[in-house]
Amino acid sequence: MSAAAQASPAQGATVVDAATTAPRAEARPGAQIAVLFCVEAGPMETQAVLLAESLRKWGGRLADAQAVAVQPRSGPSLGADTRAAFDRLGVRHERIRPTHSASWYGTINKPTSLAWAEKHLDAEVFAWFDTDTLIVREPTLLDLPDGVDLAARPAEAMLGSTGPDDVHEPYWQAVCASLGFSAEDLPWIDSRPEGKPIRMYLHGGVYAFRKSLGLAGVHLQTYLSRLESKIASPQHGVYFYDQTSFSLSAHRVGARVLPLEDTYNYNLNWRAKDWITDAGVAGAKVIHYHDSLWPAHFDWFLDLIEAHHPEPAAWLRERGPVTVSMPPLARVWRKALKWSRDRKYKRFAASAAPPTHGGA
Repeated sequence: MSAAAQASPAQGATVVDAATTAPRAEARPGAQIAVLFCVEAGPMETQAVLLAESLRKWGGRLADAQAVAVQPRSGPSLGADTRAAFDRLGVRHERIRPTHSASWYGTINKPTSLAWAEKHLDAEVFAWFDTDTLIVREPTLLDLPDGVDLAARPAEAMLGSTGPDDVHEPYWQAVCASLGFSAEDLPWIDSRPEGKPIRMYLHGGVYAFRKSLGLAGVHLQTYLSRLESKIASPQHGVYFYDQTSFSLSAHRVGARVLPLEDTYNYNLNWRAKDWITDAGVAGAKVIHYHDSLWPAHFDWFLDLIEAHHPEPAAWLRERGPVTVSMPPLARVWRKALKWSRDRKYKRFAASAAPPTHGGA
């Protein structure tokens, strides 16, 4: 049995009824919240600066929080313009050395960064934002209400399991068994945006949790254990390892989970236009734009949000789309790293296998 399985708790996560919670009457002092996100040389630099600026402009009770941009693996140094913007916006840049050899899998950057923060940052609450997100209105519930340990939007149903007869159930049974518990132990949660009851599966793009949970270290440990077990989804392969590991780690630490509405992590991905509604855009607090701010989709994105978020739209229009601006040698280095990491990822994906039974 793996170390991750041995660490599994006797009592798992519980889902908090959103109707019984409300934002804190008074915001925490800024020093008590740490907003974290990843950065690397290249387009992520532009995205990280946009995220940090949106935090300072429209973050409300999070606007004065500690902001930490973590560079969690080897690669070219950030540009002078990025470092100057971080200084202007009060963003702390930390370049760290991972304690594992799995940095070829890009999404392990999240638990790697958070595990570092758990050891080195003094804060009551950690708020994680994927770098391709923007804050357009105060995300009040990320300043966790009393009685809540973790607030996150439930994931889409595309990999969630609705129970024993679901096509995804064998995957969840096998993954949970590899960690030392049963999928039946997971609480139920309603997927977003479909509203289907699924075993607890949380989106990994935007969330907040109490440092005292110890969630970050467990998330990294769980992720590494998942890489060892090499369990693939028949439908999605190994693509969603971050979200599944994050969700199962929340269960392992016994978190009291508040499911957030879509507004806290609203998907404005040009590839998923069928999920976008006018009401959803209007209510959005945090927008997850994926690559919709690249030149090909920049005008589509601005036209979509302008009526409901005119100030953020005008601010974005002034700055223009996300582009890559790097010195030639840095470009070559980045390209070589990407080639090497992609090769390792493809090798891993080819070696992973779907479960042949429920995993019990």
